[in-house]
Amino acid sequence: MTPASTILNRLARGGVNVRLDGDDLVPRGPRSVLTAEVLAQLRQLKPSIVTELRRRTGQVPPSPAAVAERAAIIADGDHCDRATADARAFAEYGIPSWCALAGAHRENILEELARLPPASSEHVRGLVAFTRAFLDSKHWRATVALGWELIEIFGVNPHAPLIRIDGQGLLTGLALSKLSGGRLESITASLTTIRYRSGAVLTWRRGAAGLDGAAPWWKCAALVERDGRHGGTS
Repeated sequence: MTPASTILNRLARGGVNVRLDGDDLVPRGPRSVLTAEVLAQLRQLKPSIVTELRRRTGQVPPSPAAVAERAAIIADGDHCDRATADARAFAEYGIPSWCALAGAHRENILEELARLPPASSEHVRGLVAFTRAFLDSKHWRATVALGWELIEIFGVNPHAPLIRIDGQGLLTGLALSKLSGGRLESITASLTTIRYRSGAVLTWRRGAAGLDGAAPWWKCAALVERDGRHGGTS
């Protein structure tokens, strides 16, 4: 049993209900149970408690970026190696490994794809094919282990997904590119390289400003509900 599940179960026995409001914890119950010490524990264990509550309600697993950031904080603060910091971050978030986290997100994304309406546009068919292939590749596991945000991989501008190239993530940009034959060659924590049949090599860097308001492509109504017509196809 994880520390998060332990404290939640203990509080439940004392008549305290802890619920989520976005990413915030909202505890309700007797003040005699919700002591300053207990509230401090809730703040300390917040990431893993959020994960545990989402797990119990069937919500999505934690963001790879959040886990990577927590591991970096542990490594820096406690002067421990990456493997030790990762293991401690996994314990806080209630996950066993990067591979397990990649698998959990993969299943969630495949469920999202299964719920999509039949695609009649070439753009959506291409996105589905690229996404499925990427999720089964070594590159997917690498991006998760390197702490990439999902939006950096699968994001699009929600209002103009085909026109706003600056709002396209790594995978969506590759799938929607007018340059065909591109394949991922290498991935690091800050960038990836893409090689084309012509021999040209392009670099895609993380941190694009246009991704700030992006959404996963399968949640973009301009693509999946209108077959991309609103996104600028002709």
